Amino acid sequence: MRVWAIFFITLVFFIAATRASAQEGAYSTRYDFNFYFDQNTDVLDVALDITLSNLRSDVYITEYTLRLPKHIDFKNLRVSDDFGKIPYVTSQLKNAKQITFKFGEPETGRSINTLKLQYSLDNMRVMQGSIQEAILPLIDVSEQGTVNVSLHLPKGFDQAVSISKPIPTNISYGVITWEDVKEKAILVLFGESQVYEVQLRYSLQNNGIVPKKQTIALPPETLYQKNYVQTLQPQPDRTFTDDDGNFLAEYTLLPRSSKDITYKGYVEVFVKPQSTLRDVMRRMFETQEDFLLTEHKLWSLGTMLAQVPSKDLRSAYGIYSYILEKLEYAPSRLRQKSQRFGAERALIEPQNAVCTEYSDLFIALAREKGIPAREIEGYAYSVNDQLRPLSLAKDLLHAWPEYYDRQQEIWRQVDPTWEDTSGINYFSGFDVNHIALAIHGKDPKMPLPAGFYKTEDRKDVTVKITDDKPTSQVNLDMRTSIREILTSGQSYTDTVTVTNNSNTYIHSIQIVPQASNIVFDPPSLSVSFLAPYETKTYPFTYRTTDQFEPTDTISFTYAGSVLGTEIVRIIKQQSRDALIIGGSFVGIIVLLLLYFKMRSMHA
Repeated sequence: MRVWAIFFITLVFFIAATRASAQEGAYSTRYDFNFYFDQNTDVLDVALDITLSNLRSDVYITEYTLRLPKHIDFKNLRVSDDFGKIPYVTSQLKNAKQITFKFGEPETGRSINTLKLQYSLDNMRVMQGSIQEAILPLIDVSEQGTVNVSLHLPKGFDQAVSISKPIPTNISYGVITWEDVKEKAILVLFGESQVYEVQLRYSLQNNGIVPKKQTIALPPETLYQKNYVQTLQPQPDRTFTDDDGNFLAEYTLLPRSSKDITYKGYVEVFVKPQSTLRDVMRRMFETQEDFLLTEHKLWSLGTMLAQVPSKDLRSAYGIYSYILEKLEYAPSRLRQKSQRFGAERALIEPQNAVCTEYSDLFIALAREKGIPAREIEGYAYSVNDQLRPLSLAKDLLHAWPEYYDRQQEIWRQVDPTWEDTSGINYFSGFDVNHIALAIHGKDPKMPLPAGFYKTEDRKDVTVKITDDKPTSQVNLDMRTSIREILTSGQSYTDTVTVTNNSNTYIHSIQIVPQASNIVFDPPSLSVSFLAPYETKTYPFTYRTTDQFEPTDTISFTYAGSVLGTEIVRIIKQQSRDALIIGGSFVGIIVLLLLYFKMRSMHA
């Protein structure tokens, strides 16, 4: 239910002869916004011209009222019309602020009145790290209203627009313009990526009488997110990637023991998907598709399925729009320990939704329509938690869904919660404020994200924007099972075990084995996806040639660097046969000698 709006507009008419209403086309309104920001502050200065046009000669306007959400903090408000300053009265409503203006010299007949507002906005602009972001609150207009917007950039500002929702009508000479805007707010982003410094703490406990293995979820690698590990202490027994693509670390806890783990690293969030990961994620999706369409208790419509209109819910956008109309955000639930409703109960109690209900309902409806979807739980960076709230308990995490676009073969993130609370379109484009901590496609609850591994009440998730630019440090360790002695002209199958000691994921790399008289099939080993500290074993087949050399050196290279070498002895087939025959003959002689010795002892 779209209950959020930047302004609610009331026009009061005094009618001379015939009583008229706004619905009868008595007026039209044009709103011209001009936003200005200074390069050195986070304040947005706004000039809003409201042009009210009487369309009937028997109507004149004497009073004008604006209503705005209580969390939009207007400062230094000044109001005037064509005759000078206009006094205004403010009042506090339950969920809004109301400002009422009176026109001093109302004109009768078909006329135009212009209302000029000037004010400042805090917390609508973020300029940290390598990203600048501006949220431009607009007006929720009726059919009679037109909204035009101009954003004036400071002189010398050289960052290009990377995201604009909606798309601008024109960009030129430091001014970005949008004409006839239908959205309730505009989001503009400058920059390509944002880097966050992350510290996560996990507390594990084993109250049993036998050793127990437990896992924790570390920040995963996604199309829009790259991770750089600084430290993980203590070191895990192993790390691995599960079917959803989660980055998991496994620890063994002794009976009646506990373990505190600290992860430190960087997360870089991108505006556009990482091109190097698209093929990897596409291949991974092929193994995930079945469970991404499976119904679960939290992702089931249950008894409410019959009440869901099927006609308009054939696409991801139709489902997204339905959720915005149906659900109402309930901030009161953030102040209490609330149970996760799931999709069915979200429809039963649509007025009590938080981010998990928006996500669960989207996933349930998408899977019902054959659209693969899953939940992301993570941290969402917000300077205004009323405009863009964080709704999970514990360390104030957030949840949002994503669906798989089969046509483009790509995952697309959406956030119906934040669109409902901010008015910003979070379907056609995203932002760099969402950090994934856990992916839930196979199981609605597991693995738990960081912030949910607690044995005491403390803050376990710390995230801050940084100007530091981390770099990848590739470090691979390799060992093989290649035997020491080979026979010419023979084929073998052995293994290569690769450990990723790098600070980042390794994906889509080729390890090339080379030797003088050995042919490898295939000629290289493909490592598609390897998490930091993860170890995987890959089989490979090779054949010695008939060109005899007593020794050969097998080298394994990656990106021109040698990972390891193996020196092998090669013997001729005839020598091998002779060794086998000779060995058999010697064995027979030994057995005969033993036999006769035993007989002589019993004689």
